[in-house]
Amino acid sequence: ERLTAELSSGQQVTEIEKDPEKAWNEALREGTYGGEQIETLVITAVTWIDQSGLDVIDRIDTALEDAQLRKQVLPSVLLSAMQFMEPEDVFRRTLEMNNDPDKRLLFTVVGGWSRSDPKSALDAVSEIESHSMRKQLEHTVVHNWAEFDPRSVLNELDRFSTGLQATAQGIALRTIARSNPEEAISMAQDLEPGSNKTTLVSEIASVWAKQDSEAALAWVLNNQESTGVSSPLLASVVASWSHREPNAALNWVLGHPEESSLQEVTLPTILRNLADEDPELALQRALEQPFKSNRVGLEHTVILHIAQSDTRLARSMLPRAREGETRVFSYIAVGTAMVSASHANEALELTSDLNDADRTRYVSTIFGRWARTDPKGLFDRLSHLSDSQTQSLAAEALIARNNVYDILTEEQLEYVSKHLTEN
Repeated sequence: ERLTAELSSGQQVTEIEKDPEKAWNEALREGTYGGEQIETLVITAVTWIDQSGLDVIDRIDTALEDAQLRKQVLPSVLLSAMQFMEPEDVFRRTLEMNNDPDKRLLFTVVGGWSRSDPKSALDAVSEIESHSMRKQLEHTVVHNWAEFDPRSVLNELDRFSTGLQATAQGIALRTIARSNPEEAISMAQDLEPGSNKTTLVSEIASVWAKQDSEAALAWVLNNQESTGVSSPLLASVVASWSHREPNAALNWVLGHPEESSLQEVTLPTILRNLADEDPELALQRALEQPFKSNRVGLEHTVILHIAQSDTRLARSMLPRAREGETRVFSYIAVGTAMVSASHANEALELTSDLNDADRTRYVSTIFGRWARTDPKGLFDRLSHLSDSQTQSLAAEALIARNNVYDILTEEQLEYVSKHLTEN
């Protein structure tokens, strides 16, 4: 059965089959190349190859003078030809093509071949002389093989170099984990000890936690001795669980005070996920937690996260931030988010809530952000700022930015420098 009939989707192909070369030249002369025209060119080229063999590929390639048209037509032609010709012949012919300097067509052919017959594709690319090209194509084959038939590739690891073995194992186990994480994590546990094993077990456990948090958590807790990385692994599972059920994950972590390091690692992530679901509850739960070693309360984490998408809501939460570093950092989080969102005037309004020392830190930080995101806006606003100290801080930010990126003319730099105070 002709491939043209398979591709035509009801299109009349009698004329194409009668004289594909003539049909090809006529299709090119039309000069407009929308979806239907591209399909016609592909069908015609494939019919021509089917009738005359792969030698006509050079004539097809030469005729495609437009680079964009060539990218749209040739890959489909070569992949279609592989359905009724020997894939290795198509591969060899593509390898010989002169008009493929970056070898995109070759990668397309190898990619298609590796999905249907990865062993043959791997044998073929292993004979390529160029070391870098051979390695890239081998990686393409292994990647596709591991994704389309992961269990098969795990049984053929001896075919690969040491580096490719690790790649194949990783992709295959991640693929299996999508449908059967328990099987995948069991396979990962059987690997030789090393960083690749540790990473894979953690990644698979995270995938599992998104599907069935209770089962993943139970597995990790039951295998703490054998994993040897219980804390990072447990943190990974809890973090993934919190994407689905942040409040439940939070309750579980807080219910295990003996896991203090786990709390320190996971609470920020959990609270951010909870803030996406229920900002008010996230703030309440954050305020319930004691200060950690850095003396910054977790409400800062919540306010910072919310400020990235809703500065008004974040601003309304500021009065509830605890005194000290937590409040200053929370104000800075909201102020810099406002500046990034082109609401610098609102950011300046927040200064009235702060004492002198905190105000200086706050203003210095938001001016630094303003100088990065909108230096012209800050320059234009300089003389209109409320007092000389504030103007001086703005001038410092502009000069610091200019020292790195040369954003000011000599006249502008002189003007800005006049606003610096001795302090």
